[in-house]
Amino acid sequence: MDHDGLPDIIAAGNCVNVLPQFGSEDASYGLVLLNKGKGNFAAVPGTMTGLYLKGETRDIRLLNTTTSNAVLFLQNNGFPALYKINDRQTAAAK
Repeated sequence: MDHDGLPDIIAAGNCVNVLPQFGSEDASYGLVLLNKGKGNFAAVPGTMTGLYLKGETRDIRLLNTTTSNAVLFLQNNGFPALYKINDRQTAAAK
């Protein structure tokens, strides 16, 4: 995402279909981690990424086109969410 040649991480999840005594796991709105090398990652604040996913994300796909890159999030019982990758935002997080 920041074009440094190191693989970055985009994560999303949540799990609400659990037994009541265990409680739901639904506090994540998605996360971007930039690879700083040697096993170190830096979290990019949600205010910089714009990532705000509610619900249960079940799959994430990177979409590369000739004009732009985007990330598609597929959610359980919800609409797909498409986020365009803005190079200026990820570069500012370095």
